[in-house]
Amino acid sequence: MDFQVQKQALCSCCVLREAKAEQPVDCDITLPDYCGDVKSILNCSIEPYLTSGGASGSRISAQGNAVVRLVYWGENDRIVCFEQTVSLSKSVEMSGLPQDAACRITAKTDYVNCRAVNPRRVDVHGCVTVRFTAFGKEKTEVLTDAPTDGVFLKREAFQTCDFTGCSSKLFEMSEPITVPPEKEAVRGVIHAEAIPTVKDTKAVNGKVLVRGDVRVSLCYGGENGRVERLEHTLPINQIAEVEGVTDTSLCDVRLSVTSLDVPFKADANGELRQADLAVTLRADVFAYQTVSVNAAADAYAVNDSLALQPVSAAACTLREAVDELFVVSCRLDFAEAPPAEVLDAWCDGVTSLFDETKPQFEVCGALSLCVLYRDEEGKPQLAHRSCDYRIQKDITAQTGRLVFDPWLCVNALELSVSGADVQGRAQLHLCGCLFEKTQHEVIGELQPDAGAEVAPVAAITVYFSAGGEEIWEIAKRYRTSCEAIRQRNHLSGERIENDGVLIIPRN
Repeated sequence: MDFQVQKQALCSCCVLREAKAEQPVDCDITLPDYCGDVKSILNCSIEPYLTSGGASGSRISAQGNAVVRLVYWGENDRIVCFEQTVSLSKSVEMSGLPQDAACRITAKTDYVNCRAVNPRRVDVHGCVTVRFTAFGKEKTEVLTDAPTDGVFLKREAFQTCDFTGCSSKLFEMSEPITVPPEKEAVRGVIHAEAIPTVKDTKAVNGKVLVRGDVRVSLCYGGENGRVERLEHTLPINQIAEVEGVTDTSLCDVRLSVTSLDVPFKADANGELRQADLAVTLRADVFAYQTVSVNAAADAYAVNDSLALQPVSAAACTLREAVDELFVVSCRLDFAEAPPAEVLDAWCDGVTSLFDETKPQFEVCGALSLCVLYRDEEGKPQLAHRSCDYRIQKDITAQTGRLVFDPWLCVNALELSVSGADVQGRAQLHLCGCLFEKTQHEVIGELQPDAGAEVAPVAAITVYFSAGGEEIWEIAKRYRTSCEAIRQRNHLSGERIENDGVLIIPRN
């Protein structure tokens, strides 16, 4: 038999390799003369930022800085801030990665411990973990045709979002900012964060255009001891290259902050009111293309025996491109030291989990909140609290299971004091592509089974059929074609409607 087959490769995104490396962050902070003595430490944090990274052969490296920020209660009951920068540099070996693999590099603080040795010196010990994740394509080949005489295929048609590819790109943004005259000049930054938002994406000829903005929020201590807030928004207009994308591609773009630097400098009056705001963002782009598949689910030959190799092909259909705002409420307990006034609050971490075992759409997790306040004695305090949340949408899996990789950030946070309780409302921005994943049992490989015996078939067979039987199964059993059975018995459709007698002709 001159045997030929045709196949189609289905691609899905998968994690090829993961690795992590820990780097201790130890520093000895000696306060400069312009900072007062430490009366009590309110907070000490380590904020890791990656400024560059990439692959060179089998080695993937990352470079950046860790900003150690000390916030304490100083002389004259002022909140004083001081920061010091420690360099980061880590690399791992990942041999055997394909050329089209994309690597995502992230850094996270594991822990921070600090101790005031004396009013002018603080020892800080912490650890940062750098995680390296390589993404690539996982291919499953399915049989779509066998153009050989006497071979018949039973086909299953479906559509899937085929994974085209992914890429990561770092890009820097900078812009000068000025503290307005109605606000106090800066004495020290208490907290700084940047929240990027994708407004629009457009794919064309191997490139993805990304438009949006990044909102930078600063909480700082003023020259006269007041806590101030400052916000500034920078526009995003960038291009990321992803091989294979076209104007019909679906692109899931994730923006994350890898570096944030706000170095304030003195103006003409000697006040810290000007800064060259610098932000480094990483764009992770995942591209998909909707393709139609007409795979062979079963096969047989009239005059030969076939060896079938089944495979399970995953099909992902887009249910919704999620891009919504949700408001969640929380209650924070401050029984030990009730706040008299909340000075500022921010979210310094958020976890998100999508349970794929549930048929309904639900994202849950926890917000890690920092609350800067004055207690009933007027003393400044900084407290850490956790708030659980749950987001639900009226979407239910139809034939498969829902798959969703959530990107979530806190857009706004409002707190109100009521005795020992603090009531909060957080506005969450949830994004991501929601897919429904179904499994299709089809044929991956088809070959003649030369060693198997083929039983002879009569020229005409009388068969007593039952209502509901598939014509395919009858034709396969007697090694004839479905069309021959339909023509001989004046049938239509794929199944026998009623019990009866069929004449099965030899093909």
